[in-house]
Amino acid sequence: MLGKAVLAKIQGGDAAALAQALEGLSVPAGEAYTAIEAPRGELGMYVVSDGENRPYRVKIRDPSFVNLQAVPDLIEGGLIADIIPAIASIDPVMGGVDR
Repeated sequence: MLGKAVLAKIQGGDAAALAQALEGLSVPAGEAYTAIEAPRGELGMYVVSDGENRPYRVKIRDPSFVNLQAVPDLIEGGLIADIIPAIASIDPVMGGVDR
């Protein structure tokens, strides 16, 4: 919705709309956390703003990172060969764990 409005102004030759699209919007200072249900669990985003057009801090809570915390309990008392199936049963996305 916002993108369509910006594109309409850019096509009309509005330079201010182009600058706003390139630099981003200024958001009020403060912090916010929101979460959505992802296929592997809850995906959360925590954003802190100091009032500029870029966030001061962004933290991403990936469900795979949280799910991997159960691995020590899953493999306790098992064999070394059980480690790989235990991790695979969680089906983690390691790219998300690295965030």
